[in-house]
Amino acid sequence: MFLSVLTFIIKMNKKKNKFTFSSSLKTGPKYPIIRYIRIERYFTRPLASIFVKSIFHTKITPNQITIFAFFLGIAAAIFFSIGEYKYFIIGGILFQVSSVFDCADGMLARSKDKCTRYGAFLDLFLDRIVDVLIMIGISLGYFIYSESIFFLILSFITTALLTLQGSLIYLIRVFQNKFIPGESAEARGIFIFIIFILSVLNRLDFFFIIILSQSLFIISLRTVIIFRLRYGDKKDIPKF
Repeated sequence: MFLSVLTFIIKMNKKKNKFTFSSSLKTGPKYPIIRYIRIERYFTRPLASIFVKSIFHTKITPNQITIFAFFLGIAAAIFFSIGEYKYFIIGGILFQVSSVFDCADGMLARSKDKCTRYGAFLDLFLDRIVDVLIMIGISLGYFIYSESIFFLILSFITTALLTLQGSLIYLIRVFQNKFIPGESAEARGIFIFIIFILSVLNRLDFFFIIILSQSLFIISLRTVIIFRLRYGDKKDIPKF
């Protein structure tokens, strides 16, 4: 009996000290469309798992990985802003790599059972800074590349609407007491992957058209939800 208990404890201890891909994942997204387009789940996180396995038994912390991903994102924004095709490619690659490390921090934290509220919000805080810098970098860079004033105006309007969209989403989720840090990770994964592909194809102008269209749709939807929160049945509010 004693040996059986001891064997069980040893097995559990080994399990805790071993990285497994399934234990490092978060709950899947509940939003329509995004739940079926899983760029993070089937592309970014498998790559991140390779890195997490390699540093699992080191003293590297999830927050250190978060900060490293942040600086990679800043570097990507700088390359985008130069305004040459070859630097667009470098910027796209760096941004996609930063996304891999951005996934790795949470995967390491969940695997080691070291998830903290501070770590979750640090990740969220730095991600939003990087997203805005990337948008500004692409705006300036593609303006230099295309010399189109129309594109410059379009890009800054798109950046403003995307920022407004994010603010509305978080405000409504907080009001509903359903705010979960990182729940929009899959949407961000798609966002980064689109930038990466269009950077390689040298069609970053398409990116702003896509983002502008979806931002207008989401903002309109959120406005409807705000009125339904006041006058309608809260249970019938769609989760988009």
